[in-house]
Amino acid sequence: MQFCATKKRRFFMKKTVVVVCIFIVASLTLFAVNENVVTTQLQEKLTQTPETEFVRINIALKEKYEFQELMRATQDLSREEKREFVTDELKQFSQNSQQQIIAELEFFEDQGIVRDINPLWITNLINCYAAPHVVQQLSQRNDIRSIDWDEKRKILIEPDTSNETISEGNQRDREITWNVTLVNADDVWALGYTGEGVTVAVLDTGVRYTHHDLQDHVWDGSAYGYPYHGYDFANNDNNPMDDHGHGTHCAGTVAGDGTAGSQTGMAPDATIMCVKVLDNEGSGTESEVWAAIEFATDYGADVISMSLGWQHSWGVDRESWRD
Repeated sequence: MQFCATKKRRFFMKKTVVVVCIFIVASLTLFAVNENVVTTQLQEKLTQTPETEFVRINIALKEKYEFQELMRATQDLSREEKREFVTDELKQFSQNSQQQIIAELEFFEDQGIVRDINPLWITNLINCYAAPHVVQQLSQRNDIRSIDWDEKRKILIEPDTSNETISEGNQRDREITWNVTLVNADDVWALGYTGEGVTVAVLDTGVRYTHHDLQDHVWDGSAYGYPYHGYDFANNDNNPMDDHGHGTHCAGTVAGDGTAGSQTGMAPDATIMCVKVLDNEGSGTESEVWAAIEFATDYGADVISMSLGWQHSWGVDRESWRD
């Protein structure tokens, strides 16, 4: 009897060990991510995120539109024709490329583990909020180049101005600011080039579009449902009013016309499209900037001005920016 009991105990122990091993392997399979696809920053974030919470992610696809093909196809087109052709081509390309992943994300969305799916055509990328185990499953796909954490970063680092002095300058400097004369922009005005007919999208903390130096030449988006001259991607509304100051400063450098006293703008007759991508603390995400670039392109901006950037140490997705 003692021998039988010993055998039973040994069998039970072996069975228990097997069950534990299966559980561990299953757990590793469930939570393992493809490290070649999921960035280090996102891997670290996932270890700190409960399954009941969401992480904002950028899903970059492997497939890319061949840039040289675009160049060849548009070489004889006008500027407006190029814009229309390129945007249509990239939108169609991304829609086809993203179709299967979007379907999978929508399936997860129905289960309540994904939300706010936002496909981007400017760089063939999808932004969304997802539960950690969704990232694990997506990382096993062979059509995804990378999955990154779309972290909100403080982009604007306030400079130390405590030791700065402001020069009074001469009479000409007070009428036309030094930055304009430094590059001889005023001499170009004399040739008839003042920015008239050119729309510049300023992607920043927004623009105080009621400023006297700007208010008579801001973009009119009312026909498209944008009565406040642009869009606010930082807060997801159609009022890009500046609540920081940096964006208005940049818009003034582009097109301040001197109505309030000093002519600060390089192109004083240019039209400003106000696009807010940073909040009142100067913070924002990569995907919000990419979405803003799409907006500016869709609505006819000739030039995009961005006095902002991501630091190398943040593990920036350079490939998506360059695309």
